[in-house]
Amino acid sequence: MILALLVLFALAACGGGQQPASSPTVMTPGTSSTLVPSPNGQWLVAEPAAHSVQITLVAGYDSTFAGFNFDGYGKGRLIFSVPQGWRVTVHCVNHGGTYHSCSLVRGALSGTIVFPGATSPNPGTGLAPGASSTFTFVAERTGAYRFVSLVPGQEEAGMWVVLQVTRGGEPAQFLA
Repeated sequence: MILALLVLFALAACGGGQQPASSPTVMTPGTSSTLVPSPNGQWLVAEPAAHSVQITLVAGYDSTFAGFNFDGYGKGRLIFSVPQGWRVTVHCVNHGGTYHSCSLVRGALSGTIVFPGATSPNPGTGLAPGASSTFTFVAERTGAYRFVSLVPGQEEAGMWVVLQVTRGGEPAQFLA
């Protein structure tokens, strides 16, 4: 499965038109937030009639991979699947004790943001512990991409999960 994902990363298409994306909003530490997912571990909530999904990425969720994880997963073990053309809203919550960011990139260690607006603010610096950010983008092209923290060294430590943009089907989340 992981080999198949790596092949998909290598074959991911480039190009495409640019859709307007929303500017990220940031919540500072100490502000109340409703960005915590349901207790059943569902980090993706679909709104099929609106062709949109909400994904919650809790950076530093627990001690997995020394805290370099999203939602308690890393190294591509959590996979989100979204149909092409759907609007994706990402709630990036820094639950860890250090700075983290959330960015959708193509390929390993590239730092190239895939779609306009598909990143939290200041991705190389990250969000302070306790802070959160919300950003929205349109999944314009099919392919396999990675949500990563672009704070130096964190992606290498395993802080990445997968977003697959498919030609059709239903949104889903699953484990590799």
